[in-house]
Amino acid sequence: MSNDNVIGLNKNMRDDNEYQYLFDKIKTRPEVKTGQILFNGMKIGFVYMPGCSSKNNERVYEVAANLPQSKNKPIAEGQAYTRRGSTNNLMTVDERNEIYLDRLRKGQAANSNILYQITALKQKTSDDYRNTSKY
Repeated sequence: MSNDNVIGLNKNMRDDNEYQYLFDKIKTRPEVKTGQILFNGMKIGFVYMPGCSSKNNERVYEVAANLPQSKNKPIAEGQAYTRRGSTNNLMTVDERNEIYLDRLRKGQAANSNILYQITALKQKTSDDYRNTSKY
């Protein structure tokens, strides 16, 4: 890996407990790890979500409780944000619905496969019973 795009930290990251305190204000609480590593003589900070995958996109993360105003805007429990370009914006109802609908679609596809397997198993069991029944 080249150092061309690596800048490194010019001061230490805050203690992990300060970050965890902030993550506690998110509902559903994500698992997040923070820390520093030494890479080619440079201190690099990281924020890591173990198991980070597409499943993180299948739910809406909301503000867990009312928070003090930030830049003269109240932050209320239940609000969720999305990133558009380089700005953070309140998530719209349509954006929330799309996340939930996509999750439902994926769940239905998985459930259809499970239902198909259960139906096939029931049919095989029924056929086996008929073939061994004395009646």
